[in-house]
Amino acid sequence: MLLAVLVVFVAAWTSEGRSVDRASLRVTVGVRRQSHNVDKMEELFWAVSDVGHPFYGKHLTQEETRALRAAHPTELEQVQRWLVTSGCADVSVLGSRDAVDAMCPSRPTPTDHIDDLVDYVYSRREAVYRGPHQPAVQRLRERRQPLSLGQAWPGQNNGTPARQREFYGMPSTLRSTNASNLQMVWGCGTFGVNLSELAMYDEKYCPECPKANVQFDTSHHGHEPGDNFDEGTLDTTYITSFGMGVRTIVSNTNTSSSTEEGDGQGAATVYFMESLADRPAKDLPLVLSLSLGSITFGACDQLCKVLASTTSHTYTECYKYLQDQRQVCLYATARQQDRINTAFKSLGLRGTTVLGASGDGGPHWSFGPFSPGTEIGKALTRIGCQRMSPLFPASSPYILAVGGITWVNDDPASPVAWNQHEGSTGGGFSDVWPMPQFQKSTVAEYFQRVSGQPGVPPKDQYVGTNRAYPDVAAFMDGVPLCIDGRCEDSICGGTSASTPTVAGILSLVNDARLNKGLSPLGFVVPRIWQTAQEYPGEAFTDITAAANTSTGCATYFPAAEGWDPQTGWGYPHWPGLLKHLGTDPALPRTQAEQ
Repeated sequence: MLLAVLVVFVAAWTSEGRSVDRASLRVTVGVRRQSHNVDKMEELFWAVSDVGHPFYGKHLTQEETRALRAAHPTELEQVQRWLVTSGCADVSVLGSRDAVDAMCPSRPTPTDHIDDLVDYVYSRREAVYRGPHQPAVQRLRERRQPLSLGQAWPGQNNGTPARQREFYGMPSTLRSTNASNLQMVWGCGTFGVNLSELAMYDEKYCPECPKANVQFDTSHHGHEPGDNFDEGTLDTTYITSFGMGVRTIVSNTNTSSSTEEGDGQGAATVYFMESLADRPAKDLPLVLSLSLGSITFGACDQLCKVLASTTSHTYTECYKYLQDQRQVCLYATARQQDRINTAFKSLGLRGTTVLGASGDGGPHWSFGPFSPGTEIGKALTRIGCQRMSPLFPASSPYILAVGGITWVNDDPASPVAWNQHEGSTGGGFSDVWPMPQFQKSTVAEYFQRVSGQPGVPPKDQYVGTNRAYPDVAAFMDGVPLCIDGRCEDSICGGTSASTPTVAGILSLVNDARLNKGLSPLGFVVPRIWQTAQEYPGEAFTDITAAANTSTGCATYFPAAEGWDPQTGWGYPHWPGLLKHLGTDPALPRTQAEQ
């Protein structure tokens, strides 16, 4: 009641002498949550994800998660008053009760008395990205390997959906049959997909696939060409190829050019995740695949601090340089990452499985070393090789992180972590978030196994007591794609291909669960680790072959028996997934699951 009165009061106040016509910028301000609710959310998040807990699978409603996320009414009022005095109009509290919306003449800057209450200020401009034209296949290759456009990867069509499904032990006839099943891919900037090119792909590489049931939830369907359009095409192609028959949403909620490469993308991520976590149940995906990400704010901050203290370059110069690179530092503050994590928890509490790509730059980079063509690039590469730089959101303890594998000599019997001179599958340890209890004994065993091996980094290069990632991996090297009006038989998709692949597979596990009247998987990471620990090799196939993922540096995390920071627990094995995740322990398994 108090909140309703405050909203009415401020709305009335803004109408006096404040013209909405003069305000040109839509602004959303994230307001600090109440600490006791944040603690309660954390406790409930782990409870509903623990298969041994009485609350397992008892996901919360939209209103129940709103209550946990809500800011204090008095602090919401303070933020509204500040926006009004800043010249904003149409000031209102969002339904999630943790943010305030307004129309402002310019982006307001928090004053000292309000700064502690404001987690972020997000402004949305619909400036469509226009980048230089370059063939998409060339863009994809140049981002990860110095190959010419006409050069093919070893073996044509080596990663077609049919061949990968056989690798994972999936029946070729497997389809979703539950109408309530829903999966999603998201991005910003030029992110999207051309449905006619998706149809070209299905006709040429996946004739067994039913016509993809793809929908858009905004008017932004992507802009071709563009780096993020490539990501959107990969994401949509592979989530629909493996989650066959599942209704798929392609979402782009901000087309501003600032969201294509730099920290504008981090701001767009906050806004989207919080909005998604507050959607009605019928519009909420059960699986969300995220390919976009970068090294964490903390890792970027340390790179620039060390550069400024050891060279003539300033922190400001460093930050500007990093913002000019391809998705290296997307997150502007630690608060921003915390808000995204809270949205991840809200989604998990509501039954959504969120997946994030572990990156294509090994344990040191987003994609690879910095350009040696400049002094600042050479200096940052030297500094970056002396420390591990974890990725976000992959290093978040609240999502499922996916690494990448390839087949040696195009032979599925010889899987190995993807590794090339200029890029490798990512993995390591968070620089911020503590290690969950279920990881501790396994990670300790990993370090015992690799002790004394060449390449193992010294302990001062990473925080080995923090969240370990990735959790699992999938094929990502030498996959077909149709984009820019043409089809290419074999490109390096990176973890942008392996992540939606695993997402689609988990959508089919959800399908089996929904058809039994069970809850969706939700935050599945604890259950994956428990299954892999208790039933090794049944749901995931371990990869122990040696692979150097140092990406131009001297140190990396070697592969080992069991979990490792290259490929996690390994790649999915469908019969075991269905057996262990397609039902709950208290329920009898069907013949197909046994």
